[in-house]
Amino acid sequence: MQNIAFPFAVNKNGEIETADLAESVRQSVKIILLTRKGERLMLPEFGTNLRRYLFEPLNQTIREIIRTEIINTLYEWENRIKDIDAEFANTEIDGNLCVTVSYTITGLNTRDNIEITL
Repeated sequence: MQNIAFPFAVNKNGEIETADLAESVRQSVKIILLTRKGERLMLPEFGTNLRRYLFEPLNQTIREIIRTEIINTLYEWENRIKDIDAEFANTEIDGNLCVTVSYTITGLNTRDNIEITL
């Protein structure tokens, strides 16, 4: 089954661009994690509060809070994945925190991951 790709686009034949399951899940995970709670007016609980930690010191406690929020949010909003984990790069890059989110796609029973920069 094909899923509508994000961002929404129409190809040169006038057809809606689609994405396979793995790409659709990857796009969904990124959207969920980078959307601020309250940003979607009709779905105010959608997303995360990760931006709240923007100016916090990135110590082990804050990293664990971020990791827990990522995992819990994805379990709540993306039912096509399981076995979710989040790992941080050892160093910050230009003040950004790089997180690798790994998961198993239920429909394919394959492991995938995506890197998100916060």
